[in-house]
Amino acid sequence: MNKNKVILLFTYALLISCTDNNEELIDVSVSNFTINIDENPNINESLGVLEATTNQGNLTFSITEQVPNNAFEINATTGELVVLNNELFNYEINPIITGVVKVQNGEVFDTGNIIINLNNISEPKLLKQITDQDDYWHKYFYNDEDQLILITR
Repeated sequence: MNKNKVILLFTYALLISCTDNNEELIDVSVSNFTINIDENPNINESLGVLEATTNQGNLTFSITEQVPNNAFEINATTGELVVLNNELFNYEINPIITGVVKVQNGEVFDTGNIIINLNNISEPKLLKQITDQDDYWHKYFYNDEDQLILITR
């Protein structure tokens, strides 16, 4: 009889301890990030801040993949994306730069996609440069409309 009471008390105590946990589950969400920018931005130029939320605590941001590698970086606490290597932001080589970001709160995380579409900017092509004996130079360019441009100094 005593054995049944002990089992009953143990079961009751276990039931109370399991239902007494009122902790709210952590929730993390991040939105995908898409932007259109002109090619050839400056190093450390801000691309924007990722939109992410959590219902408690703080978030940390990290890049899990990107193509091409080392094109941009993210601030781990603010979620701001900045240009890391501006030479990779060349429309003729990489018209679209992509990545995946991980936003985390403890062990809970969400991932979002990063898409950076580059706008092609017209860049005149140097045809010829002439420097005379007085150190004056003349540069001849063709622009995209096949117009000849002369710059003299």
